Amino acid sequence: MGFVSYFIENGFELEIDDEFFNLLLYYSMISLDSPSAITRTRGLKLINEIIHVNYKPILNLLNKFGKFTTDSWWECRA
Repeated sequence: MGFVSYFIENGFELEIDDEFFNLLLYYSMISLDSPSAITRTRGLKLINEIIHVNYKPILNLLNKFGKFTTDSWWECRA
């Protein structure tokens, strides 16, 4: 998740190809199940960024978002 943090903090101002998009999607999906609240928060931020590129794969993740309503970190609940 470390290299992805760069994109999260600096935003996406470059066009990404399908292979890179799939890599970012993969890491964001893994991060949603992480025991680390920081990783979960960064994964949600990553999803927020990549949803502007292609939102359709994110629709398959909607069932995972419900658990964040009771997360111990407010950043995940927000």
